[in-house]
Amino acid sequence: MLSTSEISGDKSGDTDGQSGKRKLKQFLTWINGAPTRTRTADLLITNQLLYQLSYRGTSCRLPSLAEDCKSDFYSNLGIARFSENVQIFILLKMQDLLLKTQAVTGLAKPQGVKRMQVVIHAGAAFTDDGRLLGSLLANKAALAQSRSLPLGPRHSRQFVKVMSDSVIKDVPVDDAQEDLREIFPEDLNAERLIISSDKFFGPRRTALQHGQIYPFAGKRTAYSEKLLEGAQIELFVGLVNPGSFIPKILMSLHEDQRESILGSTDLSCLSWLNMIDDLGDLAPGVKLTLWENEDTPLIWGDIVRAMAGLADDVALKDEYALLLSLLTGTGKTQLLELIQQGTAKDRQSLRDSLAGIFEDHAQPEQIEEELDLPGWNSDIVSAFSELYEQDLAKIRTMPNVRVLHP
Repeated sequence: MLSTSEISGDKSGDTDGQSGKRKLKQFLTWINGAPTRTRTADLLITNQLLYQLSYRGTSCRLPSLAEDCKSDFYSNLGIARFSENVQIFILLKMQDLLLKTQAVTGLAKPQGVKRMQVVIHAGAAFTDDGRLLGSLLANKAALAQSRSLPLGPRHSRQFVKVMSDSVIKDVPVDDAQEDLREIFPEDLNAERLIISSDKFFGPRRTALQHGQIYPFAGKRTAYSEKLLEGAQIELFVGLVNPGSFIPKILMSLHEDQRESILGSTDLSCLSWLNMIDDLGDLAPGVKLTLWENEDTPLIWGDIVRAMAGLADDVALKDEYALLLSLLTGTGKTQLLELIQQGTAKDRQSLRDSLAGIFEDHAQPEQIEEELDLPGWNSDIVSAFSELYEQDLAKIRTMPNVRVLHP
């Protein structure tokens, strides 16, 4: 164990040693934070393990440790005056600090190392009922190729809760980051974390407020950027025809909440464009990927591969399961023959064939929705459908938005 005199560099009657002691105390305070600051256990490497490594005299020696630090930074620390044991002790502390930063934020990495990517699938509500996350988890082996790791439903919900509570209660980012320690995994090989929750933009009771769909989407995404400081965030959202989205949201609420929205909101003005504009204004660093939920059965594999950062030709387990579930017996037979025979010349030919099978053999009861909101008739749905198509045409031309389509 390092003695007090070794750590401080103190030598009896040596004023230089006293000066070194003061400098080292200041340096360690800088590393550890204020002396009264509460420090929690580290997810990746605990202080106990670090000290055990130094006691055991493993291969961790000063030259190899120094390589982990910038040479100019290391030379400017002024710690060469201390013994080798003390220098190792200081550098171990520096490693501890860097690892803690990485564990909390996602993920400030040393210079030259690829930034951590955090993918957030934000719904929208009623679009996939958790099936996308299920598909990601079922294809973990394929995702490992791109070092992608999907968080399970519980951890995804926990992330959203930490973010949501912090936004509502105006919790300092540093404190909220502490709460993330128990959520992010210890998998050091993961470069891309995937979180999926249709509550990311807010609970359903806030989905239609202030004359907008998901009015808090921009604010919550911007806060998540701060919370995951150092990470590249990608946001994935399946858009839905407001003609069906609005009545579904309203009918999922308590009557008093529904009446409040109906009494304060001009439903005819609700559009996805305002939400997308807010995301661009408040979180311009976030990469946005959108698709029409109506196209999801035809581009399921494309969505999963895009989320996971996989190449277009990577095979996925049960890629066509959703589409098969929507087809008649004849349609299922044609689809399976198409896949097994591999007769499509290219990806676009395959998509065209899939679209043709879906159009000809979809089960009406599987694709038609019953909208139970009183007074919400087919004329209203048709009017919203026309406006929705106009909005989609604008969205496809937006420079900073990726749109997935058949």
